[in-house]
Amino acid sequence: MANISPEVRNYFKLDLLLRRLPDPVRELFKNRYSQYNGGQLWDSTSVCGTNFFDNVIKKSKDISLTKTQKASIDVFLNEIRKRLQEVIRTYERASIDRSDEVEEIDAQNQKALAFIESVNGFYIKILDRCLQPIQRGMIELFPQLCDLENIVAHDENLQARLSLSRTSITTLHLQIPFLEAFIDQIEYTCKSNKWHTRRSALEFAQYLIFNNLFNARSFAARIRNLVFQHLSDEQLEVRSVASITLAGFYQCSLIPITKKDREYFHRMSKTNYLTKVDGEKITSTQNIIKRHGGVLGLCAMVLSSPYDIPEHVPDALMDLCEHLHDPILIRESVKYALSEFRRTHHNSWHEHRAKFTEDQLIILTDVLISPSYYA
Repeated sequence: MANISPEVRNYFKLDLLLRRLPDPVRELFKNRYSQYNGGQLWDSTSVCGTNFFDNVIKKSKDISLTKTQKASIDVFLNEIRKRLQEVIRTYERASIDRSDEVEEIDAQNQKALAFIESVNGFYIKILDRCLQPIQRGMIELFPQLCDLENIVAHDENLQARLSLSRTSITTLHLQIPFLEAFIDQIEYTCKSNKWHTRRSALEFAQYLIFNNLFNARSFAARIRNLVFQHLSDEQLEVRSVASITLAGFYQCSLIPITKKDREYFHRMSKTNYLTKVDGEKITSTQNIIKRHGGVLGLCAMVLSSPYDIPEHVPDALMDLCEHLHDPILIRESVKYALSEFRRTHHNSWHEHRAKFTEDQLIILTDVLISPSYYA
C-alpha cells in the first residue's frame, strides 16, 4: 500500500464506500461517477472524426460534443467510405487535368493524401486495438482500400501502410457470414477496370483464405471460379498473381487438383496466337493472353508441390516444356516454373526421378541444361 499514490488510494476508498451503501443511495452517485458513457459520446465523436480526417492538425478544442443516446460504428464507416470514394474521384480527375489550375490541384491532392493516410491509420488501429468483432462497415470499405493502389503506386511508404491495413484483416478468424461478405467484396472488386485494384484483391484473397481455411471450404467453388477467370486477365501482373494464388490453394487442398483441370489448361495452352488477316499472319493479343493463362495454370499445378511429385506433375512439366520457344511473356513464366521445380526438388532428385518415365527424364534433362533454358 505504501507504493500506491494518494489519488489511487482515494479511488479504492470511494469504491468500497459505494459498495456498502444501499441500492437507492448508490443510485444517487450513478450520474456523478459514471460520466464516461461511450454510447452517448460516440455519434458526436464520429461526426467530428470524419470532418477532421483530412486535416490532422486541427486541435481538440475545436470539438463541441453533443449528447446522444445511440451509437453506430457502421454509420461512421459508411460516411468514411463515401468520403473516400469522393477523394478517389477527385484525385483521378486531378491527375487527368494537370495542365490547368496547378496550385489548386496540388492542394486537392495533398488534402486527398492526408485523408487517405488518416483512414489507413484508423483502419490499422481499429483492427489492432479493438476487441469487438469486425463490423460490416469495415468489410464494405475493402473495395476502396484496393482502389487506393492506383493513387499510392508511386509512394512506397504509403503503399506499404496500405498493404498493412489490408493484411491486418486477414489475421482475423471470421465467422462464415463475415467470410462470405468478404468473398462478395473480393468478387466485386475483381470486376474493377483498374488492374492495380484487381491485383490487390487477389493478393488479399490468398491471406484471407489461408487464415480462415476451415470455414472457407464451403466457398471453394466460388474461389476457384474467381481465380480461373483471372488467369486470362488482360493485365500480366494480375495473371501472375492469379497463378501464384491458385498454386497456394492447390497446395493447401482448398481446390483439388483434378485431371479435368490439367486437360483444361492443356487446351488453353494450345491456343494458336497467330491469325491470318488479308492473307498475312499476325499475332493476336487475345489469343496470347488465353495461351498464357493455360501455361500459368500448368505452372500453378507444378509449383503447388514443392517437395514431392504427385501424379499430375510429370505431365504438367511435359506440357510446359513445349512452350520454351513461345513469345517472351509465356517463355519467362515457363522458365520460372522450371527453375523453381529444379531448386525445390534438387536435394531428393534421386528419389523423385522414379516418378518419371525414361522419355520424360530425357526431355526434362535436355530442357534444364540446354542453352535455351538459360538464355
